Amino acid sequence: MSDATHDLVHFLLTASQLPVEETQRLALRGAIAFLEEAGTPEAIDGLAEVARSGISSEAASQALEALRRLSRSGTGEAIDKVFELAIQYNHPDAQAAVVVDHLPAPEPGTQIVFWLLTGQAKECLRLDPTHRVLTAKFTGAPPDLQARLLQAAQKAGWTGWYALASALVEDTPARYADLLQVFGALAPDEQDAVLDIVYETARRGSAPAKEALCELYLVWDSTKALELAEGAGYAPEEPVRRALFFFLAGQWDAYERLDFSHTLIGTAYENAALPLRRRILSKSRYAGRTEWLQPASEGKPRRWLKDLNDADWDYTLAQLNERMAWDELWRLALFAPPVWGVQILDKLQQVNWQPENPDELDLWQRLGHLSAACRTKAPEIYLQKTLHSPEQSLTALAVSPDGRVMATGCAGQVIQRWQMPRGDRLEPPIIGPVAQTRAMVFSPDGKYLVAASGDQAIRIYRTADGKLVKTLSGHTGTVRGLAIHPDGRTLFSASFDGQVRAWRFPLGPDSQVVFESAGELFALAIAPEGELLITGGANGVLQTIHWPTMQKAHNLAGHKDSVTCLSLSESGQLAASYGRDQTLRLWNPIGGRELRQMVVPGAALTGMCFDPAEQVLMGGGMDGRITFWNTSTGSELLRIERQSKPIIGLALQQSEAVLVTAMADGEILCWGIEAFLLARRPVELSSPTQIQQLEIDLARPNQTTAIRNWLAYLLELMRWKGRYDIQIGETRPIHLGEFDIEL
Repeated sequence: MSDATHDLVHFLLTASQLPVEETQRLALRGAIAFLEEAGTPEAIDGLAEVARSGISSEAASQALEALRRLSRSGTGEAIDKVFELAIQYNHPDAQAAVVVDHLPAPEPGTQIVFWLLTGQAKECLRLDPTHRVLTAKFTGAPPDLQARLLQAAQKAGWTGWYALASALVEDTPARYADLLQVFGALAPDEQDAVLDIVYETARRGSAPAKEALCELYLVWDSTKALELAEGAGYAPEEPVRRALFFFLAGQWDAYERLDFSHTLIGTAYENAALPLRRRILSKSRYAGRTEWLQPASEGKPRRWLKDLNDADWDYTLAQLNERMAWDELWRLALFAPPVWGVQILDKLQQVNWQPENPDELDLWQRLGHLSAACRTKAPEIYLQKTLHSPEQSLTALAVSPDGRVMATGCAGQVIQRWQMPRGDRLEPPIIGPVAQTRAMVFSPDGKYLVAASGDQAIRIYRTADGKLVKTLSGHTGTVRGLAIHPDGRTLFSASFDGQVRAWRFPLGPDSQVVFESAGELFALAIAPEGELLITGGANGVLQTIHWPTMQKAHNLAGHKDSVTCLSLSESGQLAASYGRDQTLRLWNPIGGRELRQMVVPGAALTGMCFDPAEQVLMGGGMDGRITFWNTSTGSELLRIERQSKPIIGLALQQSEAVLVTAMADGEILCWGIEAFLLARRPVELSSPTQIQQLEIDLARPNQTTAIRNWLAYLLELMRWKGRYDIQIGETRPIHLGEFDIEL
């Protein structure tokens, strides 16, 4: 307190005849007025101190009001102190003062921190979409403020920044592991910002940050992470991950010094998930490093059976036939996809080979008889059931996630619900207020059915009784795409008005525009973890969007005309799009890469879906045809031609292995595809529960002889596998020319 203020207080205390308490109150008021009038940095500090921890609540309130008056007059030091009270000391009245008085923050970082702490996350993203400014403020904040910022970020749903900030606070491998897990869901700009911050942390000597930078390359194939790690000379400490890093990065000298016997990269391959194994295989082919994945004493790369595509199988059978390796062919036939196992058995029968083991000889005879019958016709799908809708102008189809309920919409007002797999109609039907159901989707729990109507509105019905729950309005064009977040709390819609909207589900009516395009949008899908939306439309480009940040991720460009059809695989690793340019394209939506394209001449496709194993893509067309493609090669596996009306919807009922196609004329066809899919999958990937399903399928009366042959062959193999699973010992590779196969 200044000398003048001290003298004033002394006079008031000695000269006044008022009670002591009143005298002190008046003295404090006068002192506050004096400090406000002085307006010096020292006086403003004093006002802030009284406002924060004053002698009384009245004095604190008066001191804050004095600071507000000074702030409104443009005094920078006072504005700084009000923000300091609001942020550093979590002072609610100071926070209200910032909002009411529209005080300008002294610099962007302070404004962003204030917005985040007061629940204005959207404003933060507008000013700082990559969180770079926030992170800079966070690193210099005291621990209690850091804790509050973390809590606010978690509440806002900022999983990426929360993981990054937590790692900056604790700097432990566990925290960076959390960041690694959510990195792929971040928008590209956010990923760049995270990488820069992790890199700077690593440069300051953080060992966990160095490891994290390398892992971000290994796990997410981030080119920038590799550039930063290589530039700084970082590599993982653990030998297997270190060898993998050198191998994928093409640091061949460093790799050879570390793993001259190739045992480390072999271990990495064996323990890797499928996407990483594919990267290792691709790098090997591109670099000509065919010696990998096998100890030097054996000298060949090793491949897992489930990684082989059709080209690999052609090569494998040719190699073993040339060497007359009949024992190895027999062993391979028991594990291979049955379509290839049948070819192997045919060859073995041609050379009059048979196993010496009595148990295997019995199996050989049974399989030989069945395989001979299978060779007459490739595995196909069969028409299991035909349903007929009372409405003969179907426009939309949906199947609930558990496969128990199907819904069909039409050009009129009626939506029918069907009890599956029997196919009984549920009464009464849903009668909507307007005609034309353009799209439908079930909620993840199956309790609600969402339908987009001809009046551009979206209606939510209870699945059990068909009662209308809510009508959502906001789009100004026909809604053609619907998707629901896996947590069941948000509904997404894509429309001819070019907008993707998010709605609070199931009760709405709140909505927000997630994405806006200049052209019409025809399709929409959401990844299984709920963090990536994909939409496509008139401009021929697929747009991926991160949720809930609503940041654009990748523009998947390639189509020369409108994208009209879209499907996403069960894992979210594959997306398929069809356009009016008559091309079908497969993408990695997470990495933003086109994998392959196929020309699809003739009538347009109207629906697509993947099989659960992601090995087969199924599509239905305007001419009523159904086509099956191999996702690894793009080759056509099977086509069913029918003289029929257009297919308006196609869906997979996984629980029954049934493909449902709805025709425009009201006919609904249920196709049994169990044998077709299993015949293209290695037997080692089958489960014991499939034996029971095969037995049920084999007992069905309406099947062709060819289907029965394949079902019997599959059943025999799976029973054998189930019988001997527990007796399988260590693996033995099958030796070929370019690579060996690990069973």
